[in-house]
Amino acid sequence: MTYGHDEARFPGVVIEISYSQKAKDLPRLADDYILGSDGSIKKVLGFDLEYKESNIARVYMWQPKHTTNSETSESEMSTELVYESVSRSSFLHFITNRAVVYKQRRLPSCGF
Repeated sequence: MTYGHDEARFPGVVIEISYSQKAKDLPRLADDYILGSDGSIKKVLGFDLEYKESNIARVYMWQPKHTTNSETSESEMSTELVYESVSRSSFLHFITNRAVVYKQRRLPSCGF
């Protein structure tokens, strides 16, 4: 899922939902989205949902990180993990039942 302004080249926010066997791909996907957009994508939210029996969800958020190389004074960009949380609750139930509904609904511009 992505959210952004209709006239923007890239969305402001990307949301990836994966089950545990694909969770290791989330950091790579965040890098691909953020670096591939040259930082135009401001946030990538990743939800790692374990199998229904465990009812555990992990939430991650990445954003672009801009630094300046002290030797060359060139600006460099990387991806920074800024939030990580593990939850054992009804969160899994909420996400799995609502994600399809939100994906099919067109939301108004978020102002990113």
